[in-house]
Amino acid sequence: MSINIKNVSLIFDNIKILENINLLINSGEILSIIGPNGAGKSSLLEVISGDLLPSKGKVFYEDRCLTKFSLEEKARKRSVMSQFSKIAFDFKVKEVIEFGWIEESVEIFSHIFNKLINKVSKLCEIDHLLNRNINSLSGGELKRVQLAKTLVQLYNPSQNRENKYALLDEPLANLDPFYEIKFLKIITDLSKKQGIGVLLIIHDINLAAKFSDKIVLMNHGKIIDYGSPFKVLKPSLLKSIYKLPIKKQSKPFRIFYF
Repeated sequence: MSINIKNVSLIFDNIKILENINLLINSGEILSIIGPNGAGKSSLLEVISGDLLPSKGKVFYEDRCLTKFSLEEKARKRSVMSQFSKIAFDFKVKEVIEFGWIEESVEIFSHIFNKLINKVSKLCEIDHLLNRNINSLSGGELKRVQLAKTLVQLYNPSQNRENKYALLDEPLANLDPFYEIKFLKIITDLSKKQGIGVLLIIHDINLAAKFSDKIVLMNHGKIIDYGSPFKVLKPSLLKSIYKLPIKKQSKPFRIFYF
């Protein structure tokens, strides 16, 4: 199953933000979007999440147009981790994680709910922060809280497995190298073991290459290339997009800027 983006364009004030985007986000795969600032990556994610309506084209979740989904149905199908996440009210960390729970009744699933909150908190290494106020956290700590909330939202307590998707906009921002790798390992595990389709906006090309099944290279609102990391990450193409001298090492695969 997949999210199918068909002929999507987005125009603001007669400026083309996205132009004729066609893309598949498959269940059980990590699709990373790379490209320079202003390429249209975040705008595309907002269209795919349903937060922005395209000027042209449609987004389908398993052959159903996204515009037909209610807010509740969207919340059940995809979890969105935005690039900017200022929280107006100074909730406790535990309360913010609990906001990810979208089932109708906590009471019915209380035995699962409490175990789940504890499990994801430990997994994201924020169990010692649960009673802290959210706005007292560092940027990196806040990202880990966002990840925990995302994991709660994507959890399916019922017996019927439902296809779900994680849409993550620069989730590695403010994380140190240790937590960058830990975050990506958690996401990989989520994708492969639970069949979650992942859309990941990321600036680190080498991390994209290591953890992605497919990569989209964007520039000026268009898809420049799309496919396996080895296919897309060609030095000549990257040089033309990023305006930097670039070399590629094959074994192990690595991109160098200089």
